[in-house]
Amino acid sequence: MAMLTIVLALFFGTFSGTVVGSLLSRWLSAQTHRATEPADPFTIDRDIDAQIDRAAGRWATAHDQPAAASLVADKLRLVHALNQRRAQRRGRGWS
Repeated sequence: MAMLTIVLALFFGTFSGTVVGSLLSRWLSAQTHRATEPADPFTIDRDIDAQIDRAAGRWATAHDQPAAASLVADKLRLVHALNQRRAQRRGRGWS
């Protein structure tokens, strides 16, 4: 009789642990997935976009490379978006 009690306790303990663990795992996975969805990382304000275009144009003029202005502007937009993402990850926003 004692052996049956031990086997039943082990069986139900293992079963309930597996069920609770899988439910908790699904819940945590859903929470993590919801928290990591980016809103739209490359949305840039029109004023900042105009400043980036002007800065890229000035750089291209200063370095006598007018064809590189769009490439420099793209790189500046990327840097801006990465800085926004880094600030959001640290829990700070742009002030």
